[in-house]
Amino acid sequence: TIHYENPKPTATLICPKENSILLGRRAFDPGKGEWGLPGGFMELNETLEEAAQRELKEETNLDGDMIQILGTCSHYGSIFGDILLIGLVIKINDWSHMKEGDDIYDLQFFDIKKLPNLAFDCHQKIVSLYKNA
Repeated sequence: TIHYENPKPTATLICPKENSILLGRRAFDPGKGEWGLPGGFMELNETLEEAAQRELKEETNLDGDMIQILGTCSHYGSIFGDILLIGLVIKINDWSHMKEGDDIYDLQFFDIKKLPNLAFDCHQKIVSLYKNA
């Protein structure tokens, strides 16, 4: 028998609003208290788009549509094992229901040119992919 030990895929979200993007302050480790992109692990029997919409709702109480796949970043040997982050651009339909939830305790918009330090190198890479898209 073959036993595959594959990386765990995530939907990692860029939610733009004018010249800013939405960041969340992480409520738990890894990166507790640091800023990061909304998103999280895909679940079984879930498409990438479904994962993006579910994570968006869980962490921000927002609804949106995936409009672009930016690219990927691999993170090896983390707390959760190897991770494949899939960067996505999400168009938010209505910002008025925004509220922190799940793994996030603070949500703020940051000018894309004046971002704080991000919790993970892969989040920074996905932001760079967005800036260069």
